[in-house]
Amino acid sequence: MGIRLVSYEIEGEAGLDVVVSDQGATVADLIAALQLPADDPAILKPYHKQRYSVCRGCVNNCCKYNSIVVDLVAAKRLAEHLGLSLSRFAQAYLSCESDLPFPEFKQRPCPFLVQNCCTVYTARALICRLYLCTPMTERLEKLRCAVLFAGEAALRQRLVELGLAPSSWHEKRLRGALDQRCRVGTVTQETWEHEHEQLDLLLHRNPFLIGRDYETVRLKECCTPALWQFVNNSEKYRPL
Repeated sequence: MGIRLVSYEIEGEAGLDVVVSDQGATVADLIAALQLPADDPAILKPYHKQRYSVCRGCVNNCCKYNSIVVDLVAAKRLAEHLGLSLSRFAQAYLSCESDLPFPEFKQRPCPFLVQNCCTVYTARALICRLYLCTPMTERLEKLRCAVLFAGEAALRQRLVELGLAPSSWHEKRLRGALDQRCRVGTVTQETWEHEHEQLDLLLHRNPFLIGRDYETVRLKECCTPALWQFVNNSEKYRPL
């Protein structure tokens, strides 16, 4: 495993931080690293009744209440599981509205949640695999978000290519909306530059558009250089 999670104190609570031991670490490594505390009864789970417990069987099932945004790898796996093409799967299950940043399931709760159990567990979305209610350092949370955005933006881009996406998801409109926010002062010049860099990564250097599965997508490729440097800085937080 190219990364590991360690216990760190965050605002007086027992939280988690990430340590990168291999610059070639993949999304699959991050998934495996987060599964360990999910299955560890000694790790704080503040949304669980017992607080210190395993995630399995938690009645505060986030699939019930939150919208489930889908990444490209999961969409392909779910489509295959259901015997559908990606286009047919998107038309049947995904909401691609102009006011949404990324495609998500039309139905809430999750259409694959039956009696509090996931019926597509091995093909579940990346957002489900990387979710943990345990407090996380800024470094781990930003890494998690960068991976999610890359996977979800890859599906958005593929739906644009398939002609199933609203015009607001096209690159010209995305950049135009960002430029307009800068002109009216909603975002600073620094934020504008950062978000344009992020857009370049998501649209033109997105590893999920090339990688076939989580094992072939490297974490480093999901991050801007500045974020990857921040993720590799292990001096910011105090370990327990």
